Parts: sequence; C-alpha cells; structure tokens
Amino acid sequence: MATLREQILQALVAVVATVPGIASTSRTRERATPVVESDCPALDLSPESEPDPQALGWGADRRELALAFKIHTAGNGAYGLADPIVQSLHTKLYIDPTLGGLATTILPGATDFARDDTDQTIGRTTVRYTIVYTTRRGDLSAKAR
Repeated sequence: MATLREQILQALVAVVATVPGIASTSRTRERATPVVESDCPALDLSPESEPDPQALGWGADRRELALAFKIHTAGNGAYGLADPIVQSLHTKLYIDPTLGGLATTILPGATDFARDDTDQTIGRTTVRYTIVYTTRRGDLSAKAR
C-alpha cells in the first residue's frame, strides 16, 4: 500500500481534475518539462517539503505536507487570468478539507507571482497549502486514529 502522503497527493490530483478551464493534458503533477504558451492555462501540483513529524505520544505522528499549485497563464494580465483558477481550486479544496478522511485539515499559505524566464508572455501564480495529517509511527500507510 502507498504511504498516506502518496494517497493524499493522488486525492489532490483528483481535485485538480475538477478545476474548470484547464485541458486535461495541461494538468500535471511534478511537471518535468517547460510550460509553453499553447499549454496555458496549465496547473501543476508539486510537494515542496515535509518537516520533521511531531510525536503525538501514542504511537502516532502529526505531519505537515507543504504543497505548491503552479498556475501558468499566457498573455497580458496573466495573474488576472489565473485568478478564477485560483478561486476554483481553493473552493474545491475546501469542499472536503479532509480529502476523504486522509487528512486532518488543509491550511492556506502564501501566493507568489512570477514570469517564466523562457517566455515572458507566461505568468506563473503559485499558491501554497499545507496538508496536516497523522500517521502511525510504525506504518506510513496508516492514518493514526
């Protein structure tokens, strides 16, 4: 069985698939190739970090998985073009902030704005969230109860 972290990432991929206005080929996880204008709008999900777990004292650990959703849009006002996608993604994440019982909650984080160096017509809006979840110390695939 996959770790709870991987199960959470898979659940998030399913949430991303429900965000309107983005072609299925432009929704990726940990994208390895540059985004080109014809891919836009595009959305990529990537885990960023997971600090040391916090011991809960009964054979369980509290974990915080930091994520980045990178939204690529092309044209003038690229960040304005990303705004409806940001809004939709946020709303869909909070329909079930436990991701079907896998997580304890979802915490919103910072948002960054940048232009891709390779193509100044593409804007990148990065929204960050932290997924809080618990695991059994001896089994990373099992949620602590």
